[in-house]
Amino acid sequence: MAYWLIKSNPSCFSIKDLEGAGTEMWDGVRNYRARNFMRDDMQLGDKAFFYHSSAKPSGVAGIVTISQAGYPDITQFHPEHRHYDPKATAENPQRIRRESAENPQRIRRESAMVYGGCDFQSSF
Repeated sequence: MAYWLIKSNPSCFSIKDLEGAGTEMWDGVRNYRARNFMRDDMQLGDKAFFYHSSAKPSGVAGIVTISQAGYPDITQFHPEHRHYDPKATAENPQRIRRESAENPQRIRRESAMVYGGCDFQSSF
């Protein structure tokens, strides 16, 4: 099992929103390295630290479980969508989605330890 860092601006989608939804797709990933990790390396059952970015304070808000294999983000094919990518094709999608969580577990902020510069996978 691997551990990952996934982030969201809590004003858009927070750990509380995820608790209410139960499971939610993770989309809008524009970084190719992150996309490759989501597509190639994330496995069902892996854990992820749910990081609240652009928050006061920013930090890990909970731990979630990866609940579905990655699949192409269909919004990349729709010119009217904000995630549209003109280079994307069905044979070579540029964006990947993941079902990001089951059983989200909130953690107390003061007990969360976040290391600067930690982008993706860490071995624990």
